[in-house]
Amino acid sequence: HGQIAVRKDMDFSIFEKMRRSGFTVANIGVESFSNNVLNVMNKGYTADDALRFLRYQKEAGIEVQINTIVGFPGETEDDFKETMDYLRKASPYIDYVASVSTCGVGPGSELATNPGRFGIDIKDHFYWYTKDGKNDIYVRMERYERLLNFLKEEKIRTIAVSELDSMKRLLKE
Repeated sequence: HGQIAVRKDMDFSIFEKMRRSGFTVANIGVESFSNNVLNVMNKGYTADDALRFLRYQKEAGIEVQINTIVGFPGETEDDFKETMDYLRKASPYIDYVASVSTCGVGPGSELATNPGRFGIDIKDHFYWYTKDGKNDIYVRMERYERLLNFLKEEKIRTIAVSELDSMKRLLKE
């Protein structure tokens, strides 16, 4: 079991070897299936690359778990919909969505050290917003809730712990 990053240079034969060696569960930080967001995140791969990467693992007999992030700076409604469309395409290759989270600004992260690059103002880890007003905690919460509902409707299993109730409680305070 282990965490693995999407890499364009890994072909099916590598996953077969990994499985034969005893590797049974992969947790992959896909984060988004929007090409725009993946580019802003500097991931170095496309949504199609990620889809192929998941398929190879599943076909090699490796359990596939992915992590997702909602509301990265620059994510538009179209980007969010693109992620859901690709999740639908990827669903045969996903055993679990292991983590669904809203984008936070962690200490030392690229977002925290270069907020201007991403066009954000930071109040704290939770209460950051884009200067253009298109992404704030309310937008992220709404998308988060829609993504959880989408996963349920599409019968894509999740082992993620919902942070929605915690976010709503914090916003009321």
